[in-house]
Amino acid sequence: MEVRMVTILCCGLLCACHPSDRFDVRKTDIFYVKDYNVSAEKDCRTEDVNLNNTRAKQFFTRARAIDYETMNANYPVAPCDVVGTVSYDKHACDWEVSAAGTAWVACDEKREQRWYFACDDCSDLLTHAD
Repeated sequence: MEVRMVTILCCGLLCACHPSDRFDVRKTDIFYVKDYNVSAEKDCRTEDVNLNNTRAKQFFTRARAIDYETMNANYPVAPCDVVGTVSYDKHACDWEVSAAGTAWVACDEKREQRWYFACDDCSDLLTHAD
């Protein structure tokens, strides 16, 4: 009986400490845009992924969660992206949104665990001029 109680208690603690498998944008504070990155200037301009703080949150609100394999197999790699930070469920997180309409958020200490996203209906957010 004691072993069962200890096992249940340990499982409960592990679940409480493990980050959620689903990213819930409602648990975020302000999305902050830090930088714009480009790997091929002739193929991408700032206007191709022109997010500000408000549109970054809108992007993640509209986007759907996908896995890495889906993103890799079905979406192009864009030569430019916007990166930033957000507070998610009281954790400091990094994020990236690419001109291809894909994104990721990473909140663990080493940024190894990521949530991946795609937004097929976000071109108005990505190319909107300030």
